[in-house]
Amino acid sequence: MKKFTQEKNTWAFLREFKFLENMDKCDDEEAEFAPSSHDEEFRRLAAETVTPFDWRVRKGELRMLSQTENLTYGVVLPWDWSHSLFVPFSHSAHPASDQEFYSENQARGAFQQVFQVWNARTVNNTLLARSWAIDEISETDMNRLNLFLKNLWLGEELPQGLVDLSGLPLQEKDIRRKFISRELENFASLDAEDTAIDLWQNEFSENESSIFNSLKTGAVLELQAAAGKTFRSPLYVCSGQEFQFVDALELEAFEVVPAGQQIPGFTWFTEKLPAGCQKYQEVFMVHCQSGKLLGSGLIIPVKGGFEFNLLYDLGNADTPEIRTPADIQLIIRKK
Repeated sequence: MKKFTQEKNTWAFLREFKFLENMDKCDDEEAEFAPSSHDEEFRRLAAETVTPFDWRVRKGELRMLSQTENLTYGVVLPWDWSHSLFVPFSHSAHPASDQEFYSENQARGAFQQVFQVWNARTVNNTLLARSWAIDEISETDMNRLNLFLKNLWLGEELPQGLVDLSGLPLQEKDIRRKFISRELENFASLDAEDTAIDLWQNEFSENESSIFNSLKTGAVLELQAAAGKTFRSPLYVCSGQEFQFVDALELEAFEVVPAGQQIPGFTWFTEKLPAGCQKYQEVFMVHCQSGKLLGSGLIIPVKGGFEFNLLYDLGNADTPEIRTPADIQLIIRKK
Protein backbone atom coordinates (compact mmCIF):
# COMPACT_ATOMS: atom_id res chain seq x y z
CA MET A 1 0.00 0.00 0.00
CA LYS A 2 1.31 3.44 -0.96
CA LYS A 3 2.54 5.50 2.01
CA PHE A 4 1.45 9.16 1.86
CA THR A 5 3.11 12.08 3.67
CA GLN A 6 2.65 15.80 3.18
CA GLU A 7 6.25 16.16 2.01
CA LYS A 8 6.02 13.36 -0.59
CA ASN A 9 2.68 14.62 -1.83
CA THR A 10 3.98 18.17 -2.27
CA TRP A 11 7.08 17.06 -4.15
CA ALA A 12 4.89 14.95 -6.44
CA PHE A 13 2.73 18.01 -7.10
CA LEU A 14 5.72 20.24 -7.86
CA ARG A 15 7.13 17.74 -10.36
CA GLU A 16 3.76 17.55 -12.14
CA PHE A 17 3.27 21.34 -12.04
CA LYS A 18 6.64 21.93 -13.70
CA PHE A 19 5.62 19.51 -16.46
CA LEU A 20 2.24 21.27 -16.87
CA GLU A 21 3.93 24.66 -17.19
CA ASN A 22 6.16 23.33 -19.98
CA MET A 23 3.07 21.95 -21.72
CA ASP A 24 1.38 25.34 -21.43
CA LYS A 25 4.27 26.96 -23.27
CA CYS A 26 3.75 24.51 -26.13
CA ASP A 27 0.00 25.21 -26.10
CA ASP A 28 0.63 28.96 -26.33
CA GLU A 29 2.79 28.48 -29.43
CA GLU A 30 0.09 26.36 -31.14
CA ALA A 31 -2.95 28.35 -29.96
CA GLU A 32 -3.37 30.25 -33.24
CA PHE A 33 -3.98 26.96 -35.05
CA ALA A 34 -6.68 25.66 -32.66
CA PRO A 35 -10.26 26.74 -31.85
CA SER A 36 -10.29 29.13 -28.91
CA SER A 37 -11.74 27.70 -25.71
CA HIS A 38 -12.94 31.25 -25.00
CA ASP A 39 -14.96 31.41 -28.19
CA GLU A 40 -18.56 31.51 -26.95
CA GLU A 41 -20.03 30.37 -30.24
CA PHE A 42 -17.64 27.43 -30.40
CA ARG A 43 -18.54 26.45 -26.84
CA ARG A 44 -22.28 26.76 -27.53
CA LEU A 45 -22.10 24.54 -30.61
CA ALA A 46 -19.96 22.00 -28.77
CA ALA A 47 -22.45 21.84 -25.90
CA GLU A 48 -25.31 21.07 -28.29
CA THR A 49 -23.55 17.98 -29.64
CA VAL A 50 -23.15 16.23 -26.29
CA THR A 51 -25.47 14.24 -24.05
CA PRO A 52 -28.28 16.34 -22.49
CA PHE A 53 -27.61 17.71 -19.03
CA ASP A 54 -28.64 15.74 -15.95
CA TRP A 55 -30.67 18.67 -14.65
CA ARG A 56 -31.98 17.10 -11.44
CA VAL A 57 -29.14 17.71 -8.99
CA ARG A 58 -28.75 15.37 -6.01
CA LYS A 59 -26.57 15.35 -2.90
CA GLY A 60 -23.37 13.35 -3.17
CA GLU A 61 -23.20 13.30 -6.97
CA LEU A 62 -19.90 13.70 -8.77
CA ARG A 63 -20.56 16.07 -11.68
CA MET A 64 -18.81 17.47 -14.72
CA LEU A 65 -19.46 21.19 -15.24
CA SER A 66 -20.23 22.86 -18.56
CA GLN A 67 -19.39 26.48 -17.70
CA THR A 68 -15.72 26.38 -16.67
CA GLU A 69 -12.77 27.15 -18.94
CA ASN A 70 -11.21 23.73 -18.37
CA LEU A 71 -12.72 20.28 -17.91
CA THR A 72 -13.84 20.34 -14.27
CA TYR A 73 -15.34 17.72 -11.96
CA GLY A 74 -16.54 17.98 -8.38
CA VAL A 75 -18.96 16.78 -5.74
CA VAL A 76 -22.34 18.33 -4.86
CA LEU A 77 -23.28 18.85 -1.19
CA PRO A 78 -26.49 20.41 0.21
CA TRP A 79 -26.54 24.10 1.16
CA ASP A 80 -29.92 25.91 1.02
CA TRP A 81 -33.15 25.89 -1.03
CA SER A 82 -31.57 27.41 -4.13
CA HIS A 83 -27.86 26.54 -3.81
CA SER A 84 -25.54 23.59 -3.41
CA LEU A 85 -21.96 23.49 -2.16
CA PHE A 86 -19.69 22.41 -5.00
CA VAL A 87 -16.27 21.03 -4.03
CA PRO A 88 -14.12 20.69 -7.17
CA PHE A 89 -11.42 18.22 -7.99
CA SER A 90 -7.97 19.59 -8.73
CA HIS A 91 -6.45 19.66 -12.22
CA SER A 92 -3.41 18.05 -10.65
CA ALA A 93 -3.13 14.43 -9.58
CA HIS A 94 -1.45 15.52 -6.32
CA PRO A 95 -2.48 17.89 -3.51
CA ALA A 96 -0.99 21.40 -3.81
CA SER A 97 -1.57 22.38 -0.17
CA ASP A 98 -2.88 21.23 3.19
CA GLN A 99 -6.39 22.15 2.00
CA GLU A 100 -6.38 19.52 -0.74
CA PHE A 101 -6.41 15.76 -0.25
CA TYR A 102 -6.35 12.52 -2.21
CA SER A 103 -9.66 10.86 -3.02
CA GLU A 104 -10.15 7.25 -1.95
CA ASN A 105 -10.63 6.22 -5.58
CA GLN A 106 -7.30 6.86 -7.31
CA ALA A 107 -8.36 4.69 -10.25
CA ARG A 108 -10.85 7.32 -11.40
CA GLY A 109 -10.08 9.32 -14.57
CA ALA A 110 -7.97 12.45 -14.96
CA PHE A 111 -8.85 15.50 -12.84
CA GLN A 112 -10.77 13.34 -10.34
CA GLN A 113 -8.11 12.31 -7.84
CA VAL A 114 -7.69 15.29 -5.49
CA PHE A 115 -10.39 17.31 -3.72
CA GLN A 116 -9.82 21.08 -3.46
CA VAL A 117 -11.47 21.99 -0.17
CA TRP A 118 -10.22 25.60 -0.30
CA ASN A 119 -11.94 26.03 -3.70
CA ALA A 120 -15.41 24.97 -2.48
CA ARG A 121 -18.14 27.42 -3.44
CA THR A 122 -21.90 27.74 -3.30
CA VAL A 123 -23.48 27.51 -6.77
CA ASN A 124 -27.06 28.23 -7.78
CA ASN A 125 -28.83 24.95 -8.50
CA THR A 126 -30.06 26.19 -11.87
CA LEU A 127 -26.40 26.50 -12.90
CA LEU A 128 -25.47 23.07 -11.55
CA ALA A 129 -28.40 21.70 -13.55
CA ARG A 130 -26.32 22.49 -16.65
CA SER A 131 -23.87 19.69 -15.85
CA TRP A 132 -23.57 15.92 -16.08
CA ALA A 133 -23.74 13.36 -13.25
CA ILE A 134 -20.90 10.85 -13.64
CA ASP A 135 -20.75 9.01 -10.32
CA GLU A 136 -21.43 9.28 -6.59
CA ILE A 137 -19.01 10.09 -3.82
CA SER A 138 -18.00 7.16 -1.60
CA GLU A 139 -18.91 7.10 2.07
CA THR A 140 -15.21 7.27 2.97
CA ASP A 141 -14.60 10.36 0.82
CA MET A 142 -17.76 12.01 2.16
CA ASN A 143 -16.58 11.54 5.74
CA ARG A 144 -13.10 12.81 4.88
CA LEU A 145 -14.53 15.81 3.07
CA ASN A 146 -16.71 16.76 6.04
CA LEU A 147 -13.67 16.64 8.33
CA PHE A 148 -11.59 18.80 5.97
CA LEU A 149 -14.43 21.34 5.70
CA LYS A 150 -14.71 21.50 9.49
CA ASN A 151 -10.94 21.98 9.67
CA LEU A 152 -11.06 24.83 7.13
CA TRP A 153 -14.16 26.61 8.47
CA LEU A 154 -14.16 25.77 12.18
CA GLY A 155 -10.49 25.09 12.86
CA GLU A 156 -11.12 21.54 14.06
CA GLU A 157 -7.99 19.40 14.14
CA LEU A 158 -7.57 16.66 11.53
CA PRO A 159 -6.49 13.10 12.38
CA GLN A 160 -2.90 12.47 11.30
CA GLY A 161 -4.08 9.89 8.80
CA LEU A 162 -5.97 12.60 6.89
CA VAL A 163 -3.16 15.15 7.22
CA ASP A 164 -0.95 12.61 5.43
CA LEU A 165 -3.34 12.68 2.45
CA SER A 166 -2.79 16.42 1.94
CA GLY A 167 0.10 18.67 0.93
CA LEU A 168 2.25 21.06 2.91
CA PRO A 169 0.77 24.45 3.93
CA LEU A 170 1.36 27.29 1.47
CA GLN A 171 4.13 29.79 2.22
CA GLU A 172 4.00 33.55 1.59
CA LYS A 173 6.21 33.33 -1.49
CA ASP A 174 5.36 29.98 -3.00
CA ILE A 175 5.28 28.83 -6.63
CA ARG A 176 2.19 26.80 -5.78
CA ARG A 177 0.22 30.06 -5.51
CA LYS A 178 0.52 30.35 -9.28
CA PHE A 179 -1.39 27.09 -9.58
CA ILE A 180 -3.98 28.29 -7.05
CA SER A 181 -4.59 31.42 -9.15
CA ARG A 182 -5.06 29.34 -12.28
CA GLU A 183 -7.59 27.14 -10.53
CA LEU A 184 -9.56 30.20 -9.39
CA GLU A 185 -9.53 31.72 -12.89
CA ASN A 186 -11.08 28.51 -14.20
CA PHE A 187 -14.32 29.43 -12.35
CA ALA A 188 -14.47 33.09 -13.44
CA SER A 189 -17.30 32.62 -15.94
CA LEU A 190 -19.41 30.40 -13.67
CA ASP A 191 -18.87 32.72 -10.66
CA ALA A 192 -19.93 35.77 -12.68
CA GLU A 193 -23.15 34.08 -13.84
CA ASP A 194 -23.84 32.78 -10.35
CA THR A 195 -23.45 36.27 -8.87
CA ALA A 196 -25.80 37.74 -11.49
CA ILE A 197 -28.51 35.17 -10.67
CA ASP A 198 -28.13 35.75 -6.93
CA LEU A 199 -28.38 39.53 -7.31
CA TRP A 200 -31.51 39.14 -9.41
CA GLN A 201 -33.00 36.67 -6.94
CA ASN A 202 -32.31 39.07 -4.07
CA GLU A 203 -34.11 41.80 -6.00
CA PHE A 204 -37.25 39.64 -5.94
CA SER A 205 -36.85 38.71 -2.29
CA GLU A 206 -36.19 42.25 -1.05
CA ASN A 207 -38.43 44.27 -3.39
CA GLU A 208 -41.55 42.12 -3.66
CA SER A 209 -43.98 45.05 -3.54
CA SER A 210 -42.31 47.06 -6.33
CA ILE A 211 -42.12 44.06 -8.62
CA PHE A 212 -45.74 43.24 -7.78
CA ASN A 213 -46.78 46.75 -8.81
CA SER A 214 -44.83 46.42 -12.06
CA LEU A 215 -46.48 43.14 -13.00
CA LYS A 216 -49.93 42.71 -11.50
CA THR A 217 -51.94 45.04 -13.76
CA GLY A 218 -50.34 43.83 -16.97
CA ALA A 219 -50.59 40.19 -15.93
CA VAL A 220 -54.28 40.35 -15.03
CA LEU A 221 -55.27 42.38 -18.09
CA GLU A 222 -53.28 40.23 -20.48
CA LEU A 223 -54.73 37.02 -19.08
CA GLN A 224 -58.30 38.27 -19.02
CA ALA A 225 -57.92 39.42 -22.62
CA ALA A 226 -56.54 36.08 -23.74
CA ALA A 227 -59.68 34.03 -24.23
CA GLY A 228 -59.25 30.47 -23.05
CA LYS A 229 -55.93 31.22 -21.39
CA THR A 230 -57.15 32.29 -17.96
CA PHE A 231 -55.94 29.01 -16.46
CA ARG A 232 -52.44 29.44 -17.78
CA SER A 233 -49.45 31.12 -16.17
CA PRO A 234 -48.13 34.40 -17.62
CA LEU A 235 -44.53 34.45 -18.84
CA TYR A 236 -42.46 37.64 -18.68
CA VAL A 237 -38.98 38.52 -19.93
CA CYS A 238 -37.18 41.04 -17.74
CA SER A 239 -34.66 43.50 -19.16
CA GLY A 240 -33.30 45.88 -16.53
CA GLN A 241 -36.40 47.19 -14.73
CA GLU A 242 -38.74 46.48 -17.65
CA PHE A 243 -41.02 43.42 -17.75
CA GLN A 244 -42.50 42.34 -21.08
CA PHE A 245 -45.35 39.84 -21.28
CA VAL A 246 -44.53 37.26 -24.00
CA ASP A 247 -46.90 34.32 -23.54
CA ALA A 248 -49.27 32.40 -21.26
CA LEU A 249 -48.10 28.82 -20.71
CA GLU A 250 -50.21 25.79 -19.92
CA LEU A 251 -49.50 24.24 -16.51
CA GLU A 252 -49.78 20.46 -16.64
CA ALA A 253 -51.40 18.47 -13.79
CA PHE A 254 -52.25 21.48 -11.64
CA GLU A 255 -53.43 21.10 -8.05
CA VAL A 256 -54.36 23.76 -5.50
CA VAL A 257 -51.54 24.52 -3.04
CA PRO A 258 -52.72 25.64 0.45
CA ALA A 259 -50.89 28.52 2.13
CA GLY A 260 -47.67 27.48 3.84
CA GLN A 261 -47.40 24.20 1.92
CA GLN A 262 -44.59 22.98 -0.33
CA ILE A 263 -45.25 23.51 -4.04
CA PRO A 264 -45.31 20.30 -6.15
CA GLY A 265 -42.92 19.90 -9.05
CA PHE A 266 -45.07 21.87 -11.48
CA THR A 267 -44.28 21.68 -15.20
CA TRP A 268 -45.33 24.06 -17.97
CA PHE A 269 -45.13 23.07 -21.64
CA THR A 270 -44.77 25.03 -24.86
CA GLU A 271 -44.08 23.82 -28.38
CA LYS A 272 -42.07 26.90 -29.31
CA LEU A 273 -39.59 28.74 -27.11
CA PRO A 274 -40.85 32.32 -26.65
CA ALA A 275 -38.69 35.25 -27.74
CA GLY A 276 -36.02 36.14 -25.21
CA CYS A 277 -35.81 32.61 -23.78
CA GLN A 278 -33.02 30.06 -24.07
CA LYS A 279 -32.96 26.37 -23.24
CA TYR A 280 -31.50 25.51 -19.82
CA GLN A 281 -32.15 29.09 -18.70
CA GLU A 282 -33.22 29.81 -15.12
CA VAL A 283 -36.85 30.81 -14.48
CA PHE A 284 -38.24 32.49 -11.38
CA MET A 285 -41.78 31.74 -10.18
CA VAL A 286 -43.50 34.73 -8.53
CA HIS A 287 -46.93 34.85 -6.85
CA CYS A 288 -49.28 37.04 -8.89
CA GLN A 289 -51.27 38.62 -6.04
CA SER A 290 -48.51 39.23 -3.47
CA GLY A 291 -45.35 39.43 -5.57
CA LYS A 292 -43.64 36.86 -3.33
CA LEU A 293 -40.88 34.73 -4.82
CA LEU A 294 -42.11 31.11 -4.85
CA GLY A 295 -39.10 29.29 -6.28
CA SER A 296 -36.86 28.80 -9.29
CA GLY A 297 -36.74 26.44 -12.23
CA LEU A 298 -35.23 25.67 -15.59
CA ILE A 299 -36.24 25.52 -19.26
CA ILE A 300 -35.70 21.93 -20.42
CA PRO A 301 -35.78 20.84 -24.09
CA VAL A 302 -38.05 17.81 -24.56
CA LYS A 303 -39.55 15.96 -27.50
CA GLY A 304 -42.01 18.24 -29.27
CA GLY A 305 -41.12 21.41 -27.40
CA PHE A 306 -39.88 22.77 -24.08
CA GLU A 307 -40.79 22.33 -20.43
CA PHE A 308 -40.54 24.99 -17.75
CA ASN A 309 -39.82 22.95 -14.61
CA LEU A 310 -40.08 24.11 -11.02
CA LEU A 311 -36.91 22.72 -9.44
CA TYR A 312 -36.81 24.34 -6.02
CA ASP A 313 -39.35 26.17 -3.90
CA LEU A 314 -38.78 28.19 -0.75
CA GLY A 315 -41.08 25.82 1.14
CA ASN A 316 -41.71 28.12 4.09
CA ALA A 317 -44.75 29.17 6.13
CA ASP A 318 -45.04 32.43 4.16
CA THR A 319 -45.90 30.67 0.90
CA PRO A 320 -49.29 32.08 -0.21
CA GLU A 321 -52.20 29.99 -1.42
CA ILE A 322 -52.08 29.07 -5.12
CA ARG A 323 -55.62 28.58 -6.40
CA THR A 324 -55.09 28.59 -10.19
CA PRO A 325 -52.12 28.44 -12.59
CA ALA A 326 -52.68 32.18 -13.19
CA ASP A 327 -51.50 32.78 -9.60
CA ILE A 328 -47.95 31.89 -10.71
CA GLN A 329 -45.97 34.26 -12.90
CA LEU A 330 -42.94 32.93 -14.76
CA ILE A 331 -40.13 35.46 -15.12
CA ILE A 332 -36.95 35.12 -17.18
CA ARG A 333 -33.98 37.48 -17.12
CA LYS A 334 -32.98 38.62 -20.61
CA LYS A 335 -29.27 37.99 -21.19
